[in-house]
Amino acid sequence: MLKHHTNGYQKGESRRFFLFNTASWRFSILVCMLNGAVFFCNNFVKASGFMGSSIGVLDSNIAIPSKLNQTFTGQFDSISAFRNSPWNLSGYCDFYLAKDQLGMLQNREYGNIVSYSKLGEIQLNLAMIKLAYQKNDLRSNFAIGAGTYMMKNLVNEPVGLRNLFEANIGIQLNKRNSTWFDVGVFPSHIGFESAIGFDCLNLTRSLLAENSPYYEAGCRLVGENKYFNWGIYVLNGWQTIYKSPGAQKGLDVGGQVNKKWRNFEFNYSNIITSPFENSGGNRNFHNLFVKWQSRSNWNFVAGFDIGSQRSVTGDRRIWQSPIFIVSKQKGIHRLALRAEQFKDPYQVMVENGFMPSQEVNLLGYSINYDCEIKSDVLLRVEARKLNNSSVYFQIDPNVGPTRSVTMFTIALQVKI
Repeated sequence: MLKHHTNGYQKGESRRFFLFNTASWRFSILVCMLNGAVFFCNNFVKASGFMGSSIGVLDSNIAIPSKLNQTFTGQFDSISAFRNSPWNLSGYCDFYLAKDQLGMLQNREYGNIVSYSKLGEIQLNLAMIKLAYQKNDLRSNFAIGAGTYMMKNLVNEPVGLRNLFEANIGIQLNKRNSTWFDVGVFPSHIGFESAIGFDCLNLTRSLLAENSPYYEAGCRLVGENKYFNWGIYVLNGWQTIYKSPGAQKGLDVGGQVNKKWRNFEFNYSNIITSPFENSGGNRNFHNLFVKWQSRSNWNFVAGFDIGSQRSVTGDRRIWQSPIFIVSKQKGIHRLALRAEQFKDPYQVMVENGFMPSQEVNLLGYSINYDCEIKSDVLLRVEARKLNNSSVYFQIDPNVGPTRSVTMFTIALQVKI
């Protein structure tokens, strides 16, 4: 099923806990964790003036168990706060430490990346708490978050919205076809990854994911039939909650078709934007991916993004991003490999401040090892190398920019 057809985040079986039984400590930990995260991030912003770009993507639409030996995708399941209640409470926390190959990039941002972007110190990528409701023909979700992901990816939103992870309400129009109409802020319908790292095959997000929306705001009509799941979207803009003056002139439209059979999934999504005032034209963006999971716990993902945007001179400027991921699960251990490319000849999505006249042609490779400490706790380690066709990365300020960088990241991810 599509991710928007489920009650909250769709991953797997709900792990219930009760506020007034032997597991009540989980609720206390969840609340304390988020309060601490918000306090930490507010002080971090004041101290460092953290800024970043607003780019990003969310995940696919499969409902999959959250155990490590299952295929991962972009969102996680809700956990009930009360037995047999329409209310569900869930939480997530993700701490990380990222370093470059020389240990030079201390206390700096990692290029155009919004997830796991702060280097040289132990940081909180995302802490999130979510309350979901579904009963009869009504459903609603509200989630707030904190961390370097929220600070960097929502920096262009008004201050009062920068901790908003999700907020929407929907009504069911047709029970037979599970047709819903939702309004608000919700996860993007583009891609097979999300901000919830626990549910992704790789520790860090792909170049493809970092340069397409993680979230979207507007309204959507979603449903299913015996052949496929579908969605129609009318949105405020390209990853935009509040439309600021001088941004896009109108509304965006998008669509999605998702088909699953046996261990195979096919998905196509798109967005056609309104004109960007600073570039003179609109943007057409298309996302395609396929997934396959074998019975021997091999997982394969192949994806391709292609976009075009009309320039002020009237010509169409195209960028593209293919990706391939393979992973193998054995017991509580998993190994994943990723190969990717992001080619942007006209620097529409990714700018190169060192070589503004040269194309951006990034090639990336990564390997990560995951250990499932418990069913809801992951310890993850990743090595990642990025190469560009021209100088792009500033590692050592005493040496000058370079074409490549190697990053090492370790993370602890917890669902509550």
